[in-house]
Amino acid sequence: MSHRFTPLFELTIARAREFFREPAAIFWVYGFPLIMAISLGIAFRERPRQQLKIDLVGDSAPATRAGQLRQLLNADTRFEVQTPPADGWKKRLRDGKTDLVVVLDESGPGSPADHPWEIWQEPRRSESLLARQAVENLLLKQQGATDV
Repeated sequence: MSHRFTPLFELTIARAREFFREPAAIFWVYGFPLIMAISLGIAFRERPRQQLKIDLVGDSAPATRAGQLRQLLNADTRFEVQTPPADGWKKRLRDGKTDLVVVLDESGPGSPADHPWEIWQEPRRSESLLARQAVENLLLKQQGATDV
């Protein structure tokens, strides 16, 4: 080592020794961040993918548009599709037993994406808003949209 860097080297060594002689400094520099990283990692670990509960109101026979929509939604693993009684879906939505209700107009031929549907959601629940966006995106893709 060059003679001109010796004082700087000795000063650095002295500061390091002084630092390592303080247990509190070692804890706050190394221990605390390590404990925080581990505890936050445990607290915010990845959870399993949540299934969105969709109620489909309409005739669920495979030949109908509601049946085709049911097949389309069942093909996506994000959705859990149920067919409630025609008069019970509002109570299920209000009670939080379903995230979204899709009511499909059965008049006229064509695929489910070609005809009007009515989507009911609970605006105070984030799952409901997420379910609506996912279903609308799926129906738009069915219609041929590419930028969804």
